[in-house]
Amino acid sequence: MSVESLAEKLREMVTGEISDEKVLTEIREASPLEISKAEQKLLDSEDIDEGDLREFCKIHLQAVQEEAEMLKEKAGEGHPITTLVREHEEIIHMLDRLDELGDSLKREDLDEEEKEELYHISEHIVETEKHHEREEEVLFPRMENEGITGPTRIMKLEHEDMWPKKERLNELAEDIEDNEEEIMELIGYLSLNLRDHIFKENNILYPSAFDELEDWEEIRKEMDEIGYCCFTPGDEVK
Repeated sequence: MSVESLAEKLREMVTGEISDEKVLTEIREASPLEISKAEQKLLDSEDIDEGDLREFCKIHLQAVQEEAEMLKEKAGEGHPITTLVREHEEIIHMLDRLDELGDSLKREDLDEEEKEELYHISEHIVETEKHHEREEEVLFPRMENEGITGPTRIMKLEHEDMWPKKERLNELAEDIEDNEEEIMELIGYLSLNLRDHIFKENNILYPSAFDELEDWEEIRKEMDEIGYCCFTPGDEVK
């Protein structure tokens, strides 16, 4: 299926013309790169709301979760790839909750406990930079030495684009009053773009790294030196 055809199927799903289940069938037959291009084509067309497309990102991450589970199984416990994938799972949980808090903020019924939770999650979102640092400083250079330069270049550009948004959300979450609209915009941006970023890394970048690289013990040591995120599953860093 062409990118154009897939983009049209996604548009029909978002507008309710066809079911999620039918689109999932199409997704499983498309490559991660084709899906990402189709999503971007929809966004560029300006006739699809980011919030609607964000819901699709949740669906297609679920559709390929089996592939991520297989990659973890092949890599094994304690492997750098397993750690990175599990961090992605934690990030997705955070984004799910961030979406819920953003909805409460939109309805103007965010209570004090939820405000504190929003700030706490925003701190964790900033902590994802440690995850990105391990990728950029340890994983990406080795992949580029093996001639895998396209995916790493795109991922670095996306890291750069998302970083100021993460910092801004964390800054505004300290004082939500009078900043509600910008906070909702930032939540929408990060939820959509981080989910799509994770999708591409889990399904393009990490499988390529796992297949092409060999010095995983040295990679693990270098990643240990950089350190891990506050939300990294404990067993992964022991």
